[in-house]
This record gives sequence, structure tokens and C-alpha cells, in this order.
Amino acid sequence: MLKKIKFKISLAKLLKYFYILTLIAAAILLGATTKFLYSNFYLAITQSDVILSLSEKVVDETVNMDKFDAIMKKIEDKTKARDLGEISNPF
Repeated sequence: MLKKIKFKISLAKLLKYFYILTLIAAAILLGATTKFLYSNFYLAITQSDVILSLSEKVVDETVNMDKFDAIMKKIEDKTKARDLGEISNPF
């Protein structure tokens, strides 16, 4: 019915596989550590550099929104296309 399977593994074979598995585990850990450091430290540092460089370009004064909206409305009225009925017929 059920046969027992016997494994015959020598110590030399076991050490060979242990060595290979240790190298694979070390490579995986090194890759995971590199990804962790890149995503949590390097990207944070580069983002802070970008924020610092952009904060130098930002104006420190606040904008009067009422005047800004009025100016934007005038610009929009100037650039708005005329209706064809409003144009006088030259003929």
C-alpha cells in the first residue's frame, strides 16, 4: 500500500546545498535591504531637496484674490471670441 521512501543524503551533499541556499538567502536579503534604503531614505532626501529648491522660487507675499479675479475676468473678456451676430457687415 504505502511505501516508505528512504532518503539517502550524505553530509557533503547537505553542506553543498546549505552553501547554495545561504548564498541565495544572502542575495535576497541584500536586495531587500537595498530596496528598503532606496525607497525610505534616498527618495525622501531627494524629495526634500526638491522642496527646498522650489521654496526659493515661491513668492513670499500673499495675493489679493479679489484683484486677481478681476484681472483674470478682464483678460478672459478680451480674449473671448465674438459672436458672429455682433460683427458689423462690411458689405
